Amino acid sequence: MIIKLAVAGALLTTTACVLPPLAMAKQETETCRAVQSLNGVNLDAEQSANLAVILGVGDRTGVGPDGKVIAVMTAMTESSLRNVDHGDAVGPDSRGLFQQRDSWGPLEVRMDPAGASQLFYSALLNVPGWETMTPWQTAQAVQRSAFTDGA
Repeated sequence: MIIKLAVAGALLTTTACVLPPLAMAKQETETCRAVQSLNGVNLDAEQSANLAVILGVGDRTGVGPDGKVIAVMTAMTESSLRNVDHGDAVGPDSRGLFQQRDSWGPLEVRMDPAGASQLFYSALLNVPGWETMTPWQTAQAVQRSAFTDGA
């Protein structure tokens, strides 16, 4: 989880570099490369677009940089920033970027990157004291996933 937190932070800090070439990346190539001074993070067009949506919804929601890092970290953990249309043995009804289960809302919303992001941020804002929790504890409080140790 520490690595995912660092990568999420790196992605957040390189957003200004990633978003402008995003439109070009979607049209001309299958990959987009976001690079931080210490680490390189490779994202394809789908992952880049989903990252942009998560961050944009975070901006509109007003969760600040910490909330956006937690959202990106969670989506990286749950789906590798891919809009997954299937679940797993633990959550066969899990769908979307955040692998949200049926109780989160309609399938159409969970499969829409903006809708899934809004569901995540709404749940985040309902976690008392999330701003003072560690990122993985906050993600766990929001997601209620099977991974309670931050893995």
